[in-house]
Amino acid sequence: MSYPLKCNTEGILAFLTLGGNLLVMISFGMNKKLRILNNYFLASLSVADSAIGLISMPLYTVYVLLGHWPFSSLPCDLWLSMDYVMSNSSALHLVIICVDRYFSVKRPLTYRANRTSKKVIRMIVSVWVISSLLWIPLIFAMPYIKGERTVPENDCYISFLYSNAYVTITTHILAFWLPVFIMIVFYQRVYSVALEHAAFKSKYACRADVPANKATNNCRGKLDRHVSIDSTVSTISGVSNRNGGKSHPDREGDKAARTLTAILLAFIITWTPYHVNVIISCFCSNCVPNAVYHFGYWLCYINSTVNPLLYALCNMNFRWTFIRILTCNQIHSDKSGMVSRNDPQCRSTKINS
Repeated sequence: MSYPLKCNTEGILAFLTLGGNLLVMISFGMNKKLRILNNYFLASLSVADSAIGLISMPLYTVYVLLGHWPFSSLPCDLWLSMDYVMSNSSALHLVIICVDRYFSVKRPLTYRANRTSKKVIRMIVSVWVISSLLWIPLIFAMPYIKGERTVPENDCYISFLYSNAYVTITTHILAFWLPVFIMIVFYQRVYSVALEHAAFKSKYACRADVPANKATNNCRGKLDRHVSIDSTVSTISGVSNRNGGKSHPDREGDKAARTLTAILLAFIITWTPYHVNVIISCFCSNCVPNAVYHFGYWLCYINSTVNPLLYALCNMNFRWTFIRILTCNQIHSDKSGMVSRNDPQCRSTKINS
């Protein structure tokens, strides 16, 4: 790939990453219907991914295109710390979203009743703390542990990833392989619960329109649980029911499973090459070509680019808010927090433009 084409491509990816995640944050702040507990995780995730698009991707582009690190060692360590913390927190956000959605489906009545904004905020703060403790101390302390800085002044990388196999394997297990394992386990369970729910709704003799005095307590209890799961599955899959809330359970389960499968596959596809390359490089420094290493590194960044598509655009409220932000100079909300599709300001903006 030629120098101008490579520069333009990486610049466009950084712009799309920053722009897409800024849309998520702006939408979360403008639309009251989006400020629900489920979306707190998405808002925090978009902060991490925005930082990747604003700082990590541009600096890495400069580093790769110039062929050397143009700044001193302190900016290098700061960039590496920010880069790895943001990338790792992005991965951990996917994990807590996965776990949250599993319990929302598995225990819809008790879990959602006990899930408060304070508990959600604690979960989000824990993600940032864990990511910071995993990388920042190692990056800044390693030169002092070794007694000298082994990374040349015109280069910028984490030295222990190429010199200490035990530290490398441990950090990458915690940063990638363990989150992948957790996500696979919980997404498989969400998928199973969704299928179980769909089978129950299609076969169970008890129906929602049966009077309470004609239904057994056991039947009504199971029905209440699965009706509650109906709502949760719709939230997971981004289904907006426009027909009075009577949506087909099999269709909801299928869409939930497809959405969760896409999320898991995107994470694995974009993150696996880099982490495999690092482990190989730890034992064989010349076995991974620079082009392959840089490609794997960029794939990790691209996960931050696709996150708004996989999470936000699966939600109808997010999708309509995106459209209104992109097509209106000023957006007016009604009392419910949603922007009217017949907003005169939008019409006047389109006419004037």
